[in-house]
Amino acid sequence: KFENENLIFLDQTKLPLEEIYVQTDSYERIAEAIERLEIRGAPLIGIAAAYALALSLKNNKTDTEKLFHSAYNRLARTRPTAVNLFFALDELKNEFEKLSDKKNAYEILLSKAKEIHKKDEEYCLKIGRNGLALFKQKSNVLTHCNTGKLATGGIGTAFGIIKTAYENGLVNHVYADETRPLLQGLRLTAFELKKNGIPFTMQTDSSAAE
Repeated sequence: KFENENLIFLDQTKLPLEEIYVQTDSYERIAEAIERLEIRGAPLIGIAAAYALALSLKNNKTDTEKLFHSAYNRLARTRPTAVNLFFALDELKNEFEKLSDKKNAYEILLSKAKEIHKKDEEYCLKIGRNGLALFKQKSNVLTHCNTGKLATGGIGTAFGIIKTAYENGLVNHVYADETRPLLQGLRLTAFELKKNGIPFTMQTDSSAAE
């Protein structure tokens, strides 16, 4: 979340054993968090990068153009293959380039970052509601990797469907693959399933076919 002019994020590398939150207004610290997988998941990476790019101008008084492009390039290097990352960065870049006067650039870019965050929350809710059509009866569900709140700005994409379906009495049990080699299923999806009170069983990836 963004609060008191700082980005606050959960360090996912410490999960599930520790819940440690980091609070920062440093775009460099956020860039490092994306590189270290403290922040991960395509939508969440984009949201974090948007906040980071806005924060790069928070206390700036001079050389706004130079600082903005330096921060943009730094953040772009964090995950070169992440589509959401470049979408978010380019959205802010377009806003920045439209400004004839850069004095209020921080406030304007921050507003755009919050808009990107809010839209992702809304998208997740719509995915969850639309996904109910997949269920014809109360079902068991198999998951791989992590697609929940830890990867997005809202309740999740595929996980959002599971959560919404469970709340509507359409999910009986979830079987979650461990997801090697980084164990996103074992560490992150299990954490989210437990937090949401959804019955689940962890299994090795090779067990999925059974």
